[in-house]
Amino acid sequence: MISLKPDPRNPAALGELLLRLYGIVVQCPLASFRAEALALIRVHLPFDAAYWALMGEHEVYDSCAIGLPPDCTDLFNRTDGDHSVARELALRPQRAMRFGPAELADTPHGKALAQRIDARHVLTTSEFSVASRLRHMFSLIRRGDSPAFSADEQALLQILTPHLALLLRLNEFSEIGHTRAQALAGHSALAVVDPRGMLHAVEPQFESWLLQEWPGWQGPALPAALRSAVLEGRHSFDGRHISAVLQPDGGRVLLTLRSRPSDHCLTPRERAVASAYAAGQSHKEVARQLGLSPVTVRGYLRQAYQKLGVNDKAQLAQCLAQPTVVPR
Repeated sequence: MISLKPDPRNPAALGELLLRLYGIVVQCPLASFRAEALALIRVHLPFDAAYWALMGEHEVYDSCAIGLPPDCTDLFNRTDGDHSVARELALRPQRAMRFGPAELADTPHGKALAQRIDARHVLTTSEFSVASRLRHMFSLIRRGDSPAFSADEQALLQILTPHLALLLRLNEFSEIGHTRAQALAGHSALAVVDPRGMLHAVEPQFESWLLQEWPGWQGPALPAALRSAVLEGRHSFDGRHISAVLQPDGGRVLLTLRSRPSDHCLTPRERAVASAYAAGQSHKEVARQLGLSPVTVRGYLRQAYQKLGVNDKAQLAQCLAQPTVVPR
């Protein structure tokens, strides 16, 4: 726990809170990130309930609620923005604002909502994306005899405002990266080489795949054929058992090695769907030809893409056109 109160006049404690928030970005799965972040904030900005949501003009699409009734999102959506909090969030994005009992009850919808969620004081902020037309809304609620939010607490939330949506986006990207890493685990290996084709850093699988392609190879220089690709500034290399992607990075080359994909790992149905699709047919055409639904066709294609390590139709066609390599 931070020993100092993180308010705008206490940059050291504020910095430590931000470090803790950014620290959990890569530690927490997407499903629990907002709750964990709110728990850190709650220590220094006490609240009885909280609501962190992603919304359109007046409709909440996704939310994290703490201390609120299970139907709170439906309650927010039914108000259709007819209360002070919604109006001010729309008019003044990226501004931390405080609302008391009078403002919360200024319309019948607002009053009913405040009573249902038992809100007496609200501290809230939002960030609006012009491109996506989506709004991140962050609201803290106090009830009963809890004191109103102070000017210092409002100033603290104002400082946190630009970080909140960024933290959530970073956590989403981290989740994507983690999922992608799991999907690619065992399917690719990386190495860093210099412009002369000399290895500087390698993942274990990289060396084993080089030996599969060139059984007598010894480092630190890359095998001659792969080294020539580096020296010639090529961006790819295809061997019998492996394929490689070469990406210049400053004074180094990042080398991504993959086991040469083959269609022996596909089921008969996956192979039939993938072959028809790679030949130029649409999802619907493949579905009619094979007596399947378009949704089922997409499912088989998704499985084939993952097994073959391809990302688009052109790569799929190229992979299926290659002679099958049967592992030894």
